[in-house]
Amino acid sequence: MSAFQALIEKCANAGDLPAAAGWYHQALSVGIPPSVFLLKKLVTVSLRQGNFPASDYWFNDLWRNRVRVGVKDFNEMVGAVPSSHLDLASHWFDQAVEQGVEVDSTTFRIMMNSAAHSGNLLAVQSWSSKAAERGFDVGRSALVSSLLAALAEGNYASADAWLQQAFEAEVPVEAKLLDRMVYRARCEGQLQRAAKWLERAMQAGTKPLVDTFNSIIVGAADCGDVGIAEIWYDRMLQEGLSPTQLTFQAIIKAVARKRDAQAAETWLDKARGAAVIPRTSAMNALLKAAADDGDPEAAEAWLRRCIETGMEPDSNTYCHLSQAYARSGDLRGAEGAYKRLVAAGLTPTKFNFVQLINGAAELRDPKTAAKWFDEAMRAGVQADITFHDLMLKAFARVGDLASATEWFERMEASGIRGDTVSYTELATAAARKWRMDEARTWYERLVEANLQLDCAIYVVMITAEAKRFNLHAAEEWFEEMLRRGVEPELSVYSAMMSAASMVGNLEECERWFRRFGKTGQHPDMPMFTALIRAAANQANLDAAHQWHDEAVARGLTPTGSAYRQLVEAAVAVNRIETAEQWFERGLAAGCEPTVDAFICLMHGARRVRDLDKVAAWRKRAEDFGFEIPNYRSAVVERNAGRDVAVPAAKT
Repeated sequence: MSAFQALIEKCANAGDLPAAAGWYHQALSVGIPPSVFLLKKLVTVSLRQGNFPASDYWFNDLWRNRVRVGVKDFNEMVGAVPSSHLDLASHWFDQAVEQGVEVDSTTFRIMMNSAAHSGNLLAVQSWSSKAAERGFDVGRSALVSSLLAALAEGNYASADAWLQQAFEAEVPVEAKLLDRMVYRARCEGQLQRAAKWLERAMQAGTKPLVDTFNSIIVGAADCGDVGIAEIWYDRMLQEGLSPTQLTFQAIIKAVARKRDAQAAETWLDKARGAAVIPRTSAMNALLKAAADDGDPEAAEAWLRRCIETGMEPDSNTYCHLSQAYARSGDLRGAEGAYKRLVAAGLTPTKFNFVQLINGAAELRDPKTAAKWFDEAMRAGVQADITFHDLMLKAFARVGDLASATEWFERMEASGIRGDTVSYTELATAAARKWRMDEARTWYERLVEANLQLDCAIYVVMITAEAKRFNLHAAEEWFEEMLRRGVEPELSVYSAMMSAASMVGNLEECERWFRRFGKTGQHPDMPMFTALIRAAANQANLDAAHQWHDEAVARGLTPTGSAYRQLVEAAVAVNRIETAEQWFERGLAAGCEPTVDAFICLMHGARRVRDLDKVAAWRKRAEDFGFEIPNYRSAVVERNAGRDVAVPAAKT
């Protein structure tokens, strides 16, 4: 058999089972019996290839050819069966026992481990009982396997019980097993339980790995609980373990999300003190927070600080830097960040160009957006639907329906099919120019394209009708959305409330607010601003005050728009001092004044014939850098001495 065995083994090792089978049967045909080594090889190779029928065939050939099988060889074969095929392993066990194989404690440990990894706790306990019946002491293995099975099942109550049994039996929990337990629990959102297990194991004498502490620290940081992360960081140090890149990365990212600059500085210093350079993703988290806030100065400061710490920027770093400039309205700064990326020898990615194109679109600069689209193509970036949708957005922001339509048609001609966002942007472009028939046409084309409808397209249509003071049409779009099976989100209810507020229909605005409340969602500040606007448009100062107070009571922060509406509500009932107080409160809250707020205050002063206040508010507007349009100031000043009918204040 030696020559045949060499050929069969060679084919099996190469993964060529058909050739191995051919040589095997040729050997049998000339009367050469197979060996246990050869069949074991064919069994294990079949298992590795996932060919379970073949592995079962070769295993049964052991008995068909009366090959003597020892427990060691059997354990190797049954141990190679994946835990996902526990039934096959169990079947082989029964066959082996029937054929006289003397199974041992190792065999039962293999079966229990297989059951544990498949998450079959009952099977673990069954195999433990079978081992005990044969006189094998597998108590420790049974506990560990049961614990693993409970984890695999996600049965944490059982895991708690088995761990308690292990502690009571003084079975040591190995550091690697503890690490696996803590990691699994943390990933499943069981952070408190993971921390409890770690605490108990340490009390029982287990010396945790640094990775185990990192699991808790990462879990706490991801939940935003920096305090807990810091506690376990200190425990790590007390155990004589050294923090790693992952340790500092997790905590720095958490404090970045909280916008806690002082804490970020502290942890960067701690990293330097530990001679650890945090991963670049920690730096990117700090820049992303600044980008989300539209604060390029903070982004630049963090970039310098992190480079000093030893971190190296990557393409994502400059992507966040571009985003920070773009969100602040500084497109030139965003482009400068891209140039710095190229100068650093880094390869720009899709997301670098996405930020630049989107920044130009947000700033209503389709020409610059097109420039960066072309630059992305020259850089070898594939023009997928994301890029095209951003270009449609750029045209939509300026209401350039012709260019948007032309771009869309070229896109589809190139083989890229428009998505829901594409049609929404086209409808937006039409709606911005009050071309509602064309906006509806794009909506109908979206429906005909059988694409997933979402709330965005309905918000566009409702908002457009609101600006036309057509509340009835806005309501029809809401009903159309319901007919199409789209679940309205907060943005849709907010649009409906805005539509009602624009026509000064406070009752309708409040009705939509109550209807939204029944969804169980929490209202946002724009909803309360709509209520305040509706009250202002009805000259109902008391209602405006009431809705402001309720927003504050719910923990919301009034915006500049809300304060301006409160000013207008007070002016509408000639409560000039109240209007001035609301203006000052807005300034104190950090809201930027608008030219309309000053004109409203000037108009209010004119209504009560206070020329000095008219002049004072005009001067103050100029101090803020506003130029009051001549025709409006002339009207204000001309009418300052005239009798004006004053509406009665509503109570």
